[in-house]
Amino acid sequence: MADETSDVGHHEQMSVTLRYFNKNTNKPEEIFLGLQRLTSVDAESIFNNLSNKISEFGITWERVIAVCFDGAASMSGRINGVQVKVKSANVNTKYAHCYGHCLNLTLVDSLGNKNRAVFDFFGHVQPVYNFVEGSLSRSAVLKNIARQTNLRLKTRKVLSTTRWACRLEAVNTI
Repeated sequence: MADETSDVGHHEQMSVTLRYFNKNTNKPEEIFLGLQRLTSVDAESIFNNLSNKISEFGITWERVIAVCFDGAASMSGRINGVQVKVKSANVNTKYAHCYGHCLNLTLVDSLGNKNRAVFDFFGHVQPVYNFVEGSLSRSAVLKNIARQTNLRLKTRKVLSTTRWACRLEAVNTI
C-alpha cells in the first residue's frame, strides 16, 4: 500500500506499508516500511521510488500479489499510472482502490455535502477552533474556566476536510 501527501515542510512524502500473510500466526499482518521523500509526483517517479523502497527489504515485484492506492490518476491511472508500471513489472499483480479512500469518498458524498444539517454542523467546528486558538487571551480564558470548574480540556484539533477520523477528534474536543 502506498499513499503520498505533502508534509508541513511542503515536501512530498510517500508512505509504504507491506501486508502479508504470516504462516506462524495464521493471519494477515501489516508492516510500515517507511516514508519515501518524493521530488516529483508523476507516475514514473513514484514507481521508481516505490521500487527502491521495497527493494530495501529484499522484495521484488515478482513476489507482489496486489497493490493498493488511492484514486489519483498518477497512482491508479489505467494508461500511465503507477498500477500500470507495477503490472509491467509483474503482469499478475492486481490493483485495488484503497478501501479507506473509498469510505472517505462515500462519507463526504453522502453526509458532508448533501445533508444540510451535517454540512452546517461541520461548518461551525473550524470557526470555533479558529476563535479559541486565534487568541492567546481567549485560550487563557478557556483554560481558566476549565480550571475553576474542574474540567480537563482536550487539545483542540483542526477540522480536516478529507480525514473523518480527524473530524471526530475535532468534534470531541468541542
